[in-house]
Amino acid sequence: MSDFFRGKKCEICGKPATRGHFGRLLCDSDRCLCEARETRECIGKTMKKPEGTIGLDELVGKKK
Repeated sequence: MSDFFRGKKCEICGKPATRGHFGRLLCDSDRCLCEARETRECIGKTMKKPEGTIGLDELVGKKK
Protein backbone atom coordinates (compact mmCIF):
# COMPACT_ATOMS: atom_id res chain seq x y z
CA MET A 1 0.00 0.00 0.00
CA SER A 2 1.20 3.49 -0.83
CA ASP A 3 2.05 5.90 1.99
CA PHE A 4 -0.55 8.25 0.52
CA PHE A 5 -3.38 5.93 1.63
CA ARG A 6 -1.93 5.13 5.06
CA GLY A 7 -4.46 6.01 7.76
CA LYS A 8 -7.20 6.96 5.26
CA LYS A 9 -10.50 5.15 5.07
CA CYS A 10 -12.85 4.15 2.26
CA GLU A 11 -15.46 6.88 1.91
CA ILE A 12 -18.22 4.31 1.36
CA CYS A 13 -17.65 1.47 3.86
CA GLY A 14 -14.93 2.78 6.19
CA LYS A 15 -12.34 0.03 5.56
CA PRO A 16 -8.71 1.13 4.96
CA ALA A 17 -8.41 2.90 1.59
CA THR A 18 -6.09 1.39 -1.02
CA ARG A 19 -6.98 3.38 -4.14
CA GLY A 20 -8.68 6.49 -5.42
CA HIS A 21 -11.31 6.45 -8.15
CA PHE A 22 -14.07 8.82 -9.25
CA GLY A 23 -12.97 11.49 -6.81
CA ARG A 24 -13.15 9.22 -3.77
CA LEU A 25 -10.81 7.16 -1.61
CA LEU A 26 -11.83 3.49 -1.87
CA CYS A 27 -10.94 0.06 -0.48
CA ASP A 28 -10.47 -3.06 -2.65
CA SER A 29 -14.18 -3.95 -2.59
CA ASP A 30 -15.92 -4.20 -5.97
CA ARG A 31 -19.15 -3.05 -4.29
CA CYS A 32 -17.53 0.23 -3.21
CA LEU A 33 -16.02 0.73 -6.67
CA CYS A 34 -19.41 0.21 -8.33
CA GLU A 35 -21.13 2.60 -5.92
CA ALA A 36 -18.48 5.26 -6.52
CA ARG A 37 -18.86 4.80 -10.28
CA GLU A 38 -22.65 5.24 -10.05
CA THR A 39 -22.46 8.45 -8.01
CA ARG A 40 -19.42 9.96 -9.84
CA GLU A 41 -19.16 13.07 -7.72
CA CYS A 42 -16.12 14.39 -9.55
CA ILE A 43 -17.51 14.36 -13.11
CA GLY A 44 -17.76 17.86 -14.53
CA LYS A 45 -16.64 19.82 -11.47
CA THR A 46 -13.44 20.98 -13.14
CA MET A 47 -14.81 21.42 -16.64
CA LYS A 48 -16.03 24.80 -17.84
CA LYS A 49 -19.25 25.11 -19.79
CA PRO A 50 -18.72 25.78 -23.50
CA GLU A 51 -19.26 29.37 -24.54
CA GLY A 52 -20.72 29.85 -28.01
CA THR A 53 -19.83 27.75 -31.00
CA ILE A 54 -16.78 27.52 -33.21
CA GLY A 55 -17.28 27.51 -36.95
CA LEU A 56 -15.31 25.36 -39.33
CA ASP A 57 -13.55 28.45 -40.75
CA GLU A 58 -12.22 29.30 -37.30
CA LEU A 59 -10.87 25.78 -36.84
CA VAL A 60 -9.04 25.48 -40.16
CA GLY A 61 -8.32 29.17 -40.79
CA LYS A 62 -10.07 31.40 -43.27
CA LYS A 63 -9.00 31.13 -46.90
CA LYS A 64 -8.54 34.29 -48.95
